[in-house]
This record gives sequence, structure tokens and C-alpha cells, in this order.
Amino acid sequence: DADDFFEPEMLMEAYRHAEKKKADITVFRGDRYDDTEEHYIPMDYSVKSSQLPGKDPFSYHDIPDHTFTVFVGWAWDKLYRRDFVMKDEYLRFQNLRTSNDLFFVFSSLTKAEKISVLDKKLIHHRIHVKGSLSVTRERSWRCFYEASKALQEELKRIGAYQEVEKGFLNWTLHFAFWNLDTIEGPGFEKVYDLITGECLQDFKWLDHERSLYKGNLACYDRLEKMKGKTCFSYLLETYRENAAKLAGVQEQKRKAEENLKAARKEIDE
Repeated sequence: DADDFFEPEMLMEAYRHAEKKKADITVFRGDRYDDTEEHYIPMDYSVKSSQLPGKDPFSYHDIPDHTFTVFVGWAWDKLYRRDFVMKDEYLRFQNLRTSNDLFFVFSSLTKAEKISVLDKKLIHHRIHVKGSLSVTRERSWRCFYEASKALQEELKRIGAYQEVEKGFLNWTLHFAFWNLDTIEGPGFEKVYDLITGECLQDFKWLDHERSLYKGNLACYDRLEKMKGKTCFSYLLETYRENAAKLAGVQEQKRKAEENLKAARKEIDE
């Protein structure tokens, strides 16, 4: 990204590692830099060590359930072998305002024969930058769906979908709700309708057993509640549920205070 910055030796280190491993894709580590507060923030989730297969290099066959979660779907912390990219006419960035690197990154991870991790922090991702595309996503509320749908179609075309379906469904479900929960203004209702409409129809999340979504059960349960409801009716129902829970907590607090008052009175007597 144009507003990110990197260590001077980033390309040299990544290139040497890629040459040593004969890797199609080399992934290195990074952190975040708060442009407002002017300090660095760890970003361990960009390479989830617990989801790596214990061998290096590796391919998606070694981590079929984690192909879309072991790394983040951006390209700036990865070095690609040119021949690997150029020989595949489908391996291109989409013409989208946001999420335009998702298709390229995740489809490349399912096509690479050798993926390698360089365990060094070489790049710094700026956040809280005024005017950044990431803070104006309400203008491009459909992009996450269009990118995810294109990826699904490509996975089916190359015959990889069945092997990675569980991971794909978990990732897209979580990603959809992340987009819903982080968008502001009128975009919220648009994303809500998109999730309960085209997304649900194309990805068929609810056609699978709840147990498939271990780790994403909260998203699955939310989707079940949302199905068949307008955005307004769902939010109203959620408000009433939360109001009832709050009333219950307040009642418990009232009783606890009464019990405490009675106990103190008994001690004084």
C-alpha cells in the first residue's frame, strides 16, 4: 500500500529466502503503525503460527481448513515468484475499490506448490490514516461479496473447492459479519440485505450443520436469527433482547444491594 513503509532490507531478505526455499510465495511478518498516536502495534494474526503445518515449504493441501485464515488476504507482506504469477491468466487483481487483492492472494495460495514463511518483521502497515480507503468502505459495500464470489468460482474451476470448502465457508461467514459490524451509516442495511440475500444464496452457509462452524458459532447463530427478517425487525428484536438482559442484570444488582444492606444491618445489631 502507498501509505505503508518497510525495512530497507525487506526485498533482499525476502528474495534470498524465496531463492533458498524455491518458493512460489514467500510470506513475511509485519506490524501496524498508528499514524495518529505514532506508535507500533503487534500484528501476530498476519501469520497464525498455530495454523502452519509444521513443514516449510508447504502447500494448501497441508492446511485445507486454514487456507484462508493462516495469512491475511492482502498482498503487501508477500513476495511472489514472477513466473508463477505470469503463467496463470486468471491470477490477477480485481478491478474493485476495496478487497481488490483478496482474489489474487487466496487463489494464489491454492495454486502455489511451495509456500514459505520468513519469520522476520519487515513491513509496517499504517492505520488511522485520514482519507484511507479502509475508512470509507460505505462507498464500496458490495466489494467483499464480489471478491468472495469470484474466489469461490475460481476454486471450483480449478477443482480445489471441495477440499477447502469447510475453511472457505467459515472464512466467508466471519468476513461477511466483519464487514457488517465495521461499516457505518446507510451501508449497514445494504450489507445486511446482501448477507441475507445474495451471500446466503451463493455460499449456502445454513445448508450445513452448525458443527461445521466451530469457532464461528456466534456468526452462524446470528445468521439464523437474521434469515427472513428485515434489517429493522432484526435490530428491533436484538434491542428488545438486550433490554431484557439489562433489566435482568439491574434486578440482580438491586437484590444484591438489598442483601448486602440486610447483612450489614444484622452485623450492626
